[in-house]
Amino acid sequence: MQRGNRQVLLVLLVMLMITIFGGVRCAYFNAFYNARKNFREAEKENRQIIQEQTGRPQTQKYNSAIESAARLLQNYPDSKWADDALLLMGKAYYRIQQYNRAQRKFEELFANHPDSPLIPEGKYWWSLTIKEMGKFQDGIDQLRSLLGSDIPRDLDSKVRFSLADMLFEEESFEKARVEYGKIVEKSKDHLDRANAQYRVAECFALAEKDTSAASAFINVLKYKPKRKLEFDAQFQYGIVLKELQRFDEVKEIFETLLDKDIYFSYFPKVELELADLLYKTGEKEEARSKYGRLAELHPRTEISARAYYELGLIALKDDRDMDMAREHFSKVRGEFAQSKYVPDAQAEIASLDSYRDVSEAREQVAAQIISLEEALRSLREAASESDSLKEISGDSESDSIRLKEQINGLYLDLDARDYRIAEYYLYDLGDLDSTITYLTFLVRPGVADSIRAKSLVTMATLYRDSLNNHTVGDSFYQVLITDYQGTDFENFARQKLGLPQKLTPQDSLAFEFSRADSLLWDQGDTLGAIQAFQQLALGDTTSVLAAKSQYNVGWIYENLL
Repeated sequence: MQRGNRQVLLVLLVMLMITIFGGVRCAYFNAFYNARKNFREAEKENRQIIQEQTGRPQTQKYNSAIESAARLLQNYPDSKWADDALLLMGKAYYRIQQYNRAQRKFEELFANHPDSPLIPEGKYWWSLTIKEMGKFQDGIDQLRSLLGSDIPRDLDSKVRFSLADMLFEEESFEKARVEYGKIVEKSKDHLDRANAQYRVAECFALAEKDTSAASAFINVLKYKPKRKLEFDAQFQYGIVLKELQRFDEVKEIFETLLDKDIYFSYFPKVELELADLLYKTGEKEEARSKYGRLAELHPRTEISARAYYELGLIALKDDRDMDMAREHFSKVRGEFAQSKYVPDAQAEIASLDSYRDVSEAREQVAAQIISLEEALRSLREAASESDSLKEISGDSESDSIRLKEQINGLYLDLDARDYRIAEYYLYDLGDLDSTITYLTFLVRPGVADSIRAKSLVTMATLYRDSLNNHTVGDSFYQVLITDYQGTDFENFARQKLGLPQKLTPQDSLAFEFSRADSLLWDQGDTLGAIQAFQQLALGDTTSVLAAKSQYNVGWIYENLL
């Protein structure tokens, strides 16, 4: 009987031990299971953000994964899943962009579990992490090192993609194209091959718009991509052909895309490109109408934002309706604040406002000149009538000199504003005819040397580079050599014409310019800087520094006072 009781007790003890140790094993398995489950759910929730690298991911599930893994490591540091937990924490920290913490977890994995089969994957994520921390080349070198070792096939594909992506981000498009090409050649996964082929095409397109990019985009279809990539490849094929001005083919491609209902959600994007195609082929009213419809049909989207931006450009460049252009540009931000067209629209608004301010100020200066010249004529007439009275005549002569100085100063101001208007037509509107009209007035003798010399340089450049008329362009350089001997302008013109240069002593002027610049930016003495720049502008007016000084005075008045 006693022997039987002992056997029962022994069985119960064994069962108790199994329950206790099994419970411990179950507890830390559950902790790791929860960590892995939360991480996978977080990856699923944030898949689009991760793939497109736009914005910050949702962090709640990642945080939960980190907490579960941390509990496992704290309570069961010798668990068989300790290395898994460290890797998972590092990956989660990377996803929520806490790169210093991610780096520490990967390095803990390397130090505490050097024989873990997870080391290659850890090094892969560690490479991504140090790249995000600013060690770009180190990240690339580590990925190359991984490719030289024995790693699993699925990890090999990830490493190659990340290496190519880093090179692409670095704008080393040829090197990136080679790496993407290796994925196309070696991968057994048709989706990997399709994605890599698409990036090959992008590398060609960014390097130069030619038929290589076009054929590379269409080759994506050979690898049976998913629907979005299938659309993107055909769409970009059309974009490249549009850059190559093969407009008939482009129209056929885009209209074919519109015939496929499976691409319905992408139709507005295609319609935008058809509107641009209409504009490029001279059907500007049809383009305007199409952009207007798109803005109405797709409010508060990237589509309407771009449509209003394009309408603004049409109003500005074709209609010269600057008020309407400003109205359209102003709508871009309101339609979609995250639109990629917002910065360009805001820049156009700033440019239009600057042009308006310069034009209005020019009109005021012109009015002042007319008023002062009328006053000068009246003064001379009065002085002539009072010629016998020496005292009056002396006062009149003094007033006359003062008025002449004022008028000369205003003409200098007027010429400077006309030059800025010419720059606006050239750089903002690309309107060569209007630019040349303004500059033709400014290159005549009698205009202030600082403005005339710059205008001669600009005219020479326009005729030689934009109009391919070297004869006329070179004639402006000859004027610079003749009228501005011993100056930087002469040397510049000689260089352009292939003539030997002359040395000009500019050290003292450079020192004074530097001193005036220091007064403005280092000492905050705005008025002192204005006075110093004005002295330079009125000194050796044939110097490039004099021209720069005149410009600086105007800039300070407009932006700092």
